[in-house]
Amino acid sequence: MLKIRKNEVNNHLVAFAIIFLITFSIYWNSLQGDFVWDDKDLILNNTGYLNDWRNLFSVFTKPFFGKAAVYRPLLIASFILDYQLWDSHPFGFHYTNVLLHTVNAFLVYLLALLLTRVSYLALLSSLLFITHPIQTEAVAWISGRNDVIVTLFSLLTIIFYIRWCNLKGLKRIVTFIGFLTSYGCVLLTKESGIVVILLIILIDYFFKGNLGHWGERRKAYLSVILVSLLYIYVRMIILGKLGMPISPMGGEFIHRFLRVFVTYTYYFKILLFPINQTANPLIFPHDSLKDPAAVSALLFILSLVAITLACWKWFWDISFAILWICITLIPVSGIFSLDIPALEHRLYLGSVSFSVMIPLLLYRFSHTRIKSVFLKNEKAVLFLLLLLIIFIYSSKTVVRNTIWKDENHFWLKTIQDSPFSVIAHNNLGLVYFEKGHYGNALREFKKALSLDPYAANVHANMGVLYATQGLHQEAINAYRRALILKPQRVKIYNNLGNLYYKMLKESKSSSRVYPKKLVVVGDIRELYQKSLNNYKKALQLNSSDPEVHNNLGDLYYLEQLYPSALEEYKRAVKLNPYYADAYNNLGLVYLKEKNYDDAQNAFARTLELEPTFAEACNNLALIYMERGMYHKALEEFTRALRLVPKNAEVHFNLALVYLRGFKDKQKGIYYLKESLRLDPHQSRAEIIKESIEWLESNIVPESAVKIR
Repeated sequence: MLKIRKNEVNNHLVAFAIIFLITFSIYWNSLQGDFVWDDKDLILNNTGYLNDWRNLFSVFTKPFFGKAAVYRPLLIASFILDYQLWDSHPFGFHYTNVLLHTVNAFLVYLLALLLTRVSYLALLSSLLFITHPIQTEAVAWISGRNDVIVTLFSLLTIIFYIRWCNLKGLKRIVTFIGFLTSYGCVLLTKESGIVVILLIILIDYFFKGNLGHWGERRKAYLSVILVSLLYIYVRMIILGKLGMPISPMGGEFIHRFLRVFVTYTYYFKILLFPINQTANPLIFPHDSLKDPAAVSALLFILSLVAITLACWKWFWDISFAILWICITLIPVSGIFSLDIPALEHRLYLGSVSFSVMIPLLLYRFSHTRIKSVFLKNEKAVLFLLLLLIIFIYSSKTVVRNTIWKDENHFWLKTIQDSPFSVIAHNNLGLVYFEKGHYGNALREFKKALSLDPYAANVHANMGVLYATQGLHQEAINAYRRALILKPQRVKIYNNLGNLYYKMLKESKSSSRVYPKKLVVVGDIRELYQKSLNNYKKALQLNSSDPEVHNNLGDLYYLEQLYPSALEEYKRAVKLNPYYADAYNNLGLVYLKEKNYDDAQNAFARTLELEPTFAEACNNLALIYMERGMYHKALEEFTRALRLVPKNAEVHFNLALVYLRGFKDKQKGIYYLKESLRLDPHQSRAEIIKESIEWLESNIVPESAVKIR
């Protein structure tokens, strides 16, 4: 008996080794991928937050996603742990995704083993799950991790539940605690995980012969309901609301109703036949049953219902798989408002039943009476057939992983797969914009608008592009078009405020550099008022946006309204304690007020959050120089120069520290000349020229060594 048990353990260990090797083999090329799409917002734009390990605890009590009805602390906790281990290197984040996928494959093996009690079927189920090309989005895309983690805890919940039903004594108590803990983790990973309750009911119905008496199982149901109610209570306290809006039962209901059918049809199609995959599938709106696509989807769903009912008794495997998939897709089927109707990674949990039931179905089919007619060695045929499927899946998965190589390649491939995708053209335009390829960016934005003239975000992005190119009126027009379409969009008001701020700054700078040039004071005041009005409107819509408070502070600072600027910067850092720009600006106000202690602390905090912030290095050095700490000042100026070697102001300040602190005229003259060479039209150009002339004549005037 002991020997048999030992052999079973060895077989399981061999199975786990095979699973591990195959998973990492087919996903090895995904480890070379970069941060793509939502990865930037989730990770690169929150490095200060992720770098603070204390947020492993605070993430459970403070909303990370702002005002969105999203509470997913375990997802963010996983990113914090990754950042602590790997910093901002994408390899580590991808490695974690592949590792989590491997763990899920182990759990699929265990679940299949519990349900089928046949070890080689469990291994085949796990391999199908690993290799299915539909998984690439969840595994190769860092942001797809949400579904990977929620599936991990969902499988643990179900496995603990099945084991609990068949245990007694202390093991039963420990298993029940594991069951409830896993379910709680499901909810803390993704709100849609609440459908696990329905999956447990489904397993109870189809596998009730293996799960003990109903009276005992009822305790589990009551317990998960209590955990769910506790989660909802905590969620409402932290977010201030329950969840995402559902369309009302009105004019839009028929549109939403038909979209559910079309969405389900797409997911079943891509799961059964993973061809023509795309990161942005197009689910067009359907407003009438006369629409051929809507009719086809409706017929497909009716066929699924018929198949489910027909197979209920004899081929219950099929019914179980269909219902499992349908249940897991309920939250993303179109009932709730979603920016993108369909994404492949949402099928990750649903694919578990497909992976488990296909081998079981073929196994049961091979043991029917017709086997003697068609099959001589049914197990060998079954094994070879599934191996062939696994090989095809693996090949497709390896190829599919490559689209996540980098942002540029990803969106080019997505456009190739979905040429009518507004999102793809818009985001490719943003990639070109970040690279400074403004012509290509404009082309993609225009293409997006040709597909959807009412895409407000595309108009807004065109506004940013025009503003960067100095085409102010075109930018204003683009922002206004965006606001007509989305009058409640905070970011657009903020960007419009930024544009008027930029125009105001340019006007003031022009009047200083060319004092004889006519600048109408009324125009300057009008620009200030327009910028102020747009920032105020943005804050009216969302008073807790730290970026808008920071930008409003910049406007006040430009107008030398330092107390008002200080107030806005303080609000910005209070709302976002990891806002490096706001801390730097806060330091500038303190510097103006000669509050050197607070200024030094603000600049130091900036560099703690963002060590490569060149302006903060320069500003901290100014504090040191003002306090006579010339060696520290020289160290920070030199650090700033390494970061921005062509910055005229840093060269000028280096000249000052050498002249004032070290009396080194040779280096002082060198850095003054470099400053002038880099920016011949700077406001202090004449003073620099005079200073160089005086220094070379061995006369050092007071003005030459005074900070300006």
